[in-house]
Amino acid sequence: MGIQKQIILLCALLVSTLSHAAPQCLDLFHLSPQTSQKSIFHNKEVEGIVAQGLNLSSLQSLLQRFLEKGTFDIVVDKSGYVVAAEVGGHAGGYGEWVWARDFGQIVRGLTHLPEVIEFVMGSNANALKDIFTPRLSRAREDAKISAQAAFRFIASPLWSTIALENIRDTNKHLHPEGYKNVIWIRRLFKPLQENRDPTSEELTLEGQWGHKQNDGLAALARAIMNGIELGEISLADMPASSRQNFILLAAYFVRLQYWQMWDVGAWEEGMGTHTSSIGVVANFLKYFNSHFYASGNEGASPRETLFFKDLKENVYKDLLQNQDPQMVEILEKSLSPESLVDAVEQGTRFVRDHIGAEVPIETRTDQVSRFLDSALFHILWERRNILSIEQQRQMVIKLKDLEKPAGYIRYYDDWFLYGGAEAARHIEALGLQNKLAIPDGQGHYKIASPEDVSKIIELHKAETWTKNMKPIVELAGAGLEAQWTLGDSYLTEFYADLYLKEKKPEDLEQALYHYKRSLSQITGTDEVTTEGNPVAAYRLPEARSPIYYFEDGVLKSRDLVSPNSPLNWSTAQFISATRLIIMALKEQQKSLH
Repeated sequence: MGIQKQIILLCALLVSTLSHAAPQCLDLFHLSPQTSQKSIFHNKEVEGIVAQGLNLSSLQSLLQRFLEKGTFDIVVDKSGYVVAAEVGGHAGGYGEWVWARDFGQIVRGLTHLPEVIEFVMGSNANALKDIFTPRLSRAREDAKISAQAAFRFIASPLWSTIALENIRDTNKHLHPEGYKNVIWIRRLFKPLQENRDPTSEELTLEGQWGHKQNDGLAALARAIMNGIELGEISLADMPASSRQNFILLAAYFVRLQYWQMWDVGAWEEGMGTHTSSIGVVANFLKYFNSHFYASGNEGASPRETLFFKDLKENVYKDLLQNQDPQMVEILEKSLSPESLVDAVEQGTRFVRDHIGAEVPIETRTDQVSRFLDSALFHILWERRNILSIEQQRQMVIKLKDLEKPAGYIRYYDDWFLYGGAEAARHIEALGLQNKLAIPDGQGHYKIASPEDVSKIIELHKAETWTKNMKPIVELAGAGLEAQWTLGDSYLTEFYADLYLKEKKPEDLEQALYHYKRSLSQITGTDEVTTEGNPVAAYRLPEARSPIYYFEDGVLKSRDLVSPNSPLNWSTAQFISATRLIIMALKEQQKSLH
């Protein structure tokens, strides 16, 4: 059935048969978010500025407002480390941990923020000097110390120990506790902040995680290279152990044959081969090989050239001198040009086969595969990509089905932050007693009974990777997957970068389309989390969870905000997207003169 017919039918059903509802048809975006991509602005002031048209002038005004309201704020500790979100001990300890993947993306956003602030000051630099000069100074310092912290993150002796153990014994990660026998991607903030080794209790706690996340390791390496290229990290800032571990990371990926290695993927939800992980690693190894051996290295900056010259002529030589003959042989073979090229080709072939399928394949296991998944967007992180521009375009088009009004769902029937289940779990805090709407099994909606609410909660208790979502969807309602803000920031960058390269107006149109969608996701007033807690305005949430409810007999919907908001990863990605939109609009202005 076509979308228009579905909408007409739904409207007719609502008018004639909704239990306890007045005979009216509401905004079909709200009633059926899974069938409409219309974006609804949550912040009315932002909507008013965007309604005037998005150009350099209006963007400057909008971004000034964002700086005043803290939209781009990310708390950087004086040590340079950044936790996943400023939410205390809530929801998996987002306020207590530093994740390699998140930190890598955060560092990248922080290195781009000074450019955004300089644009806001622009020709009004004198008038805005007192207001934004301190903010610009802080942004520059945050960029520098966070990039340096990223390099220190990989300096841990535990990193080199685990890397060497796996390089020697390629079956180590397959052991029953293989999830912690690999390089760790999540570390407690406090020991990092205090520049000390974790206590035995902290080390035990750190080990209790699914550390098999190859994309997170490669993302952090990418952020480090970005910091070097931009001059935020100099050789003097780089501990010898960090540089050694950077080399070991490449050998680790090659030796463990990352293109067929199972990990838990970007969403940390069960083992399998993940196309996104393999793609991110292949991009890293392609970059590493071309710079380490200075072949095809014409585009390297002087800073990158100096860094890799040091790696090849000093650090690698010292590393080999400290190993036994067997390990020397293994490392030399793993890091040979032939092995690196083969590793890149293996990963490239895997990714192209999986995204080239009629429906892209993100996850594959012995029993089941997951197809459409917005984790595939992570392959776009590196502009020097294993995929051709046309292959990247085709992948983006195929993932369009995941686009929803308030962002991109991760995949269909996603367990995490599922709107119907979150509303049931926190029904009292949300004030939804005798209001929560669920399907009645006959094509209409009804008020969820206490028994219905208890059943939804019970069904949703299982761990993510053992979850059978079918009964939850049937009972709580379909199309209530959390809609994540990251996707539109990724695509803003993707299309803006293409516009800067190819100057196609349609790419700028797409970049602005996705940037406006990001703007529509900025929080307004009177918003609450899935747990019923108030949310500050002018922040970009991690995600939004749609729910249905009855109000005065009328079926309505609203988006609940993820409790992990603002997620620093989301904020950083939005900063990077904003920087490229500025660059693209400046390029457009130049072309018109």
